[in-house]
Amino acid sequence: MEHLYKPNDYEAKIIIFYALKNLNKSPTYTILSEVVSSGADIQYFELQSYLQELVSMNSIEENKIGDETVYMLTSLGEDYYDFYKDEIMPSVQEKILEAAKRINNDKSEANKVYADYIPINENEYKVVCGIIENNVKLLDFEMYAGAKDKSKKICRYFKEHTNDFYMNIVSYLEDKIQ
Repeated sequence: MEHLYKPNDYEAKIIIFYALKNLNKSPTYTILSEVVSSGADIQYFELQSYLQELVSMNSIEENKIGDETVYMLTSLGEDYYDFYKDEIMPSVQEKILEAAKRINNDKSEANKVYADYIPINENEYKVVCGIIENNVKLLDFEMYAGAKDKSKKICRYFKEHTNDFYMNIVSYLEDKIQ
């Protein structure tokens, strides 16, 4: 049996950020636990405690999707990740990346949400966002966003509120065509 690294509280939180950052979609607790525990010895109740603390610090957000709760980094969590990511042991990073890739590949390209910003010129950006479900494009759009910071915020908002965004567009169009 392989021995896993036992992180201290500080390292455990960074490992959680690292796992969230490397998963393509906001994970449920079960998926996040699987990825985190693949690289570090963080037990079920420890993970729950860390998540509650990170949510209270506004660095991770909990969202309900149907009957499930999913987790995602907030902008503050993204900042923490960017600043501290190099403090994770390379062997732990490697194991978490392998587990995240396995999970990401299980959720094939048949279902995905994407949002990215693309430079138009040195100071202006556009965003490209969309939803694919069962290999069908439900939504695909590009829009001018202006500054890079605003573009990042639009992408993050779209990823965090995809369902609301899509339902608002559908509702708006249904009202206009009736």
